[in-house]
Amino acid sequence: MTAIHVFGYSFRLVKSIRLHLDELLEVMRSSEAAPSPCSSMAAVKVLLLVRDPRGVLNSMLRSPFYRSAPPDWGPRTGGDLGRLCRHVHRDLGSVGALRSCGVDVMVLRYEDLVDDASWQVRNLLGFLGRRELLDAVMQEVESHVYLEDGAAGGGGRGGAPEFSKSGGPLRYFDTRRPVGFAHDTWREELPAAALERLLADPTCQKVLEWMNYRQGEDGVH
Repeated sequence: MTAIHVFGYSFRLVKSIRLHLDELLEVMRSSEAAPSPCSSMAAVKVLLLVRDPRGVLNSMLRSPFYRSAPPDWGPRTGGDLGRLCRHVHRDLGSVGALRSCGVDVMVLRYEDLVDDASWQVRNLLGFLGRRELLDAVMQEVESHVYLEDGAAGGGGRGGAPEFSKSGGPLRYFDTRRPVGFAHDTWREELPAAALERLLADPTCQKVLEWMNYRQGEDGVH
């Protein structure tokens, strides 16, 4: 992150580099300065945020980028859903290799973060060794969650407003969430064909089991 001051205004540029954990492992092991495969990883901490693939797929289908897709578009009908799950499976499979090199890895479920943001943020700061930031971070977190209905969703970008179960307007890219925001609206919204094909994929089954995502006979409850 770089702060740039132009004509009295402060701009922050953030570059996101999307790496799978095995790619991170390869980059660090290939460091010329590393005398051994794991030596450059001693100070590294990795947070792996995982979401139920059923929720990921439903979120994709609600995205303004995908709303204009044709009815036979793959994800809408459940096509190639194994690829979605393989990404998660790939990262989960690399956790052990990172830990064997002394890397601290925290695996956090998105659903747990939504259900109790305060507790999970405290855990995260403890993992990072930055508990002194708790008050400032929690103030920022609480300005984005636990909002009264109608207080969230005004600053989103793109797409028509969505609505949470509690009635508060939402936008796809907004980070603010009202009280009662639900992470499992896929239970009512995800097309049956897509859900069936996702649950039939062996890799998706493994991910759901590894992350302790519950499944009933219908794959929903």
